Amino acid sequence: MKTNRRGMLAFLTLSMTMFLLTATPTQAEMAIINPTADAYVDTAQPTVNFGKSANLYTRYNSQANRNAAVYFNFDLSNIPRDSTISEATIRIYLKNLLGRSSVVLGVYRATSAWDEGSISWQTKPVGPGPLTSNTINAAPGYKSFEVTNLVIGWLNGTYPDHGLFLADGSQKDYVATFYSNESPTNQPQMVIYYKPPSTSITGPIEGLGMATGRPPLISNVFAKDIRSENATIVWTTDGMTSTRVRYGLSAVYGDFFSLDNAILQHTVTLQNLKPGQTYHYRVSGRNKAGMECLSADYQFRTPPATVKPEDSGLLELGWLRLVGMGLLALVVFGGAVVASFEIPRLRRGEKLSFRFRPRG
Repeated sequence: MKTNRRGMLAFLTLSMTMFLLTATPTQAEMAIINPTADAYVDTAQPTVNFGKSANLYTRYNSQANRNAAVYFNFDLSNIPRDSTISEATIRIYLKNLLGRSSVVLGVYRATSAWDEGSISWQTKPVGPGPLTSNTINAAPGYKSFEVTNLVIGWLNGTYPDHGLFLADGSQKDYVATFYSNESPTNQPQMVIYYKPPSTSITGPIEGLGMATGRPPLISNVFAKDIRSENATIVWTTDGMTSTRVRYGLSAVYGDFFSLDNAILQHTVTLQNLKPGQTYHYRVSGRNKAGMECLSADYQFRTPPATVKPEDSGLLELGWLRLVGMGLLALVVFGGAVVASFEIPRLRRGEKLSFRFRPRG
């Protein structure tokens, strides 16, 4: 392959590297559970119950010494006690955030029983923590909090399941409004990925990979057309499944894209990404039999909005062979894929020349 360095920045070195991106998919079941009870409590009205409110609030007011926290209970009885929990998150839909552009919320384990119809600030249970925390921004949408260890502890009997609560973790003045389970849309959820202790399926079931009664398999997962604010995720399943991508700036993810239509070739374009950031993503899908396939964690890095001298490093070019589709060229910078483009199949003896040129 012939390259031309004249269009590249002087501080970048081109290195040709052959590599193959592979990951072994993990098969898992997924459960999406709505709360059996939710409520918020507020110091400004310490004896009032808000169990039937369509909104939930967390808040902090330093001048009035005012706080509000949100309580949830989830029924986990449909998750077998001996299951292996690979991941559990609670997702609540932010309606608006006033007073700040972002805020930290902590997750706490409730240590005593409570009732949605009577809980108030005076009667609320307390608990240790925070077990985990997350910084949420002001953009409306689902906000996620990782609670894997908490769910494991509930299921294995380490501590009784009295639910959890979210409370302020930043002590900076704000008011956050979320949709409650009483809302007709955007209700809170707990999402659990797990493996039951044993699974026995006999005979072919429509929609299963290779019609063998096993979950579908995921393959050829990669990110392409990576730009500073968007990227496209592509993968294949050997059985018809729905389409889902969870992504974020860490393996906790926080955002997701989902389509219910069952297909084999999956393509999702992620929008409104941040320039110069490493993103984690994981793809999954569910077939007609309700069986879930879940990939490993993958990463890509968005390029900076503008290239600066301090962004210097080793630029690597490699490729991933796609069956029947030629090659996918991968441009790696700082250890992460920052760009990609497809190379059509070449005939014997045919050469392809190209060069990199900075934008802006």
